[in-house]
Amino acid sequence: MHIDHDNLTLHSESDVEQKVVTPLLSGDIYLEVSNRQIFSKQYLAPTVLDKTAGRTTGYYPDYTVWMRGFPVLVVEAKAPDVPSENGYREASLYARHLNQSYPTGLNPCHFLMSTNGKTLLAGYWDSQPTLEIQVTNLRLGCADLEKLQQHFHRRHGTAVDPFSRN
Repeated sequence: MHIDHDNLTLHSESDVEQKVVTPLLSGDIYLEVSNRQIFSKQYLAPTVLDKTAGRTTGYYPDYTVWMRGFPVLVVEAKAPDVPSENGYREASLYARHLNQSYPTGLNPCHFLMSTNGKTLLAGYWDSQPTLEIQVTNLRLGCADLEKLQQHFHRRHGTAVDPFSRN
């Protein structure tokens, strides 16, 4: 599975999910997360998170990645005309909500990612994005793809694992 950069046409959030996020999470040359660990929005119960953004009921993250029984990554996809920053803020709110289910000091939902199919933002649940990458730069051999893989601790076939040791 790969992102077909040469023929990438994105019109909706669904296009971004199917043509960018899914290959990025599970593709061999990207983050290589096992499909068993990726859950779509139907997996989690809806949560009220941000009334100021007009959301009063039923917010679900687009994707969560789970490892060792813990949520470790929240991914938000947005339509191409919606800023990736909006999705990053929503992902941060949801990660905070998930982390509050655990004892103080244990914050398993460590990573965030948001994309509108043009730009991709990645970072940590409690900070502003640490990476901003153009999706067109997510190609095999590109420095930006390597930065993204390093951000998510990809080593020896294990991706997105905050519990891994160097």
